[in-house]
Amino acid sequence: MATGTEKRFPAEQVIIRQGDEDEHVYLLLSGLVKVTALDADQETFLAIRVGGDVIGEMAALEKRPRSASVVTSVPTEARVIQRAELQAFIEQCPDGAIELMRMMSERLRWSNSRRIDLTTRSATARVSRILYEIARIYGREVPAGWDLGVPLTQAELASLAGVARRTAEKVLHDLSQRRLVSPGYRRLVITDVQGLRAEAETSP
Repeated sequence: MATGTEKRFPAEQVIIRQGDEDEHVYLLLSGLVKVTALDADQETFLAIRVGGDVIGEMAALEKRPRSASVVTSVPTEARVIQRAELQAFIEQCPDGAIELMRMMSERLRWSNSRRIDLTTRSATARVSRILYEIARIYGREVPAGWDLGVPLTQAELASLAGVARRTAEKVLHDLSQRRLVSPGYRRLVITDVQGLRAEAETSP
């Protein structure tokens, strides 16, 4: 927490741009950011990051251009840590290095799970799993169930689940008709957590 310098960012600001060759990392203190990548003019929504997460570590550790862009969704505070500072921290704090490796391992596991889901699960199961896992990590309990905890558009949900936007819309409509979720504008409440989890674990 003492490493780097603290900085505040307004909502909708790009703080990491794909292809750039800067090497600093961000330790998010509060707020929420979204990670996207552009390939052949097709933007893919990759992940959500919140307070406590580190972002930009791949470019810093590998000395390679940024592989994705990061934009703030809400006002966000972070500590900006230069590559040399990160390197010194890793060398001087083995426990911190282990935590960083654990974080990267968890992200790789998430990515591998998404690839497996593309070939083994239906669109309904994939959308349900994304909703369930996001709520499990970022959600909060409300009177009607579990609020997803992040402002997620249908296009972003579709990208995370690996389905077309129209397919995601149909799945959400079906889940809503079955009273598993209650969608709204950039907001979604899971009204039947166990029912949604059962859908997430259903194979084709």
